[in-house]
Amino acid sequence: MGKKKSNKDVWGWTDSFLWYFQFFGVILMLISLLPMVPWRRAELSPSMGSRFPSARSIGLFTVTNQYQQNVAWFKMKSLVCRRAQEIMRPNPVSMAMTVGVGMMSSASEGSLNTGGAMLGCSSWENCKAHVTSRCSTYTSIAAVGIGSFILILFGMISAIMSIVFLHT
Repeated sequence: MGKKKSNKDVWGWTDSFLWYFQFFGVILMLISLLPMVPWRRAELSPSMGSRFPSARSIGLFTVTNQYQQNVAWFKMKSLVCRRAQEIMRPNPVSMAMTVGVGMMSSASEGSLNTGGAMLGCSSWENCKAHVTSRCSTYTSIAAVGIGSFILILFGMISAIMSIVFLHT
């Protein structure tokens, strides 16, 4: 006497379709979590000049620098935040130069006004604001990258569990 097959053991085309597409989705999620997979690519911009002489790749955990080396978002955040602290620190030489440029600008009736760009970022309020904004933005991007990793990982585990428990 042989065993009789139950209806639970027979897979229909919908079950096979579901299983294969879930498996494919797990593979795609796994690939998206790899650190070396770029999510976005920024091509060269002639307006950036020689500051960024190469294309840049942006990923979940890393961004490339001007030498096309992968740098973690947390490292980029610490570099930019450290630079922002250096710029915001009071510097007597910078203050004296700012006053001198201001006097030169007022003597020339505004024709030589550069807004502080001539003396560098520590003398220019727009640059200081931009560096501080960049510091907070990189902090947010690094935190969102970790949060996205965790949520994608949970989605991948859920897809694996649905494949395993499809017919139990």
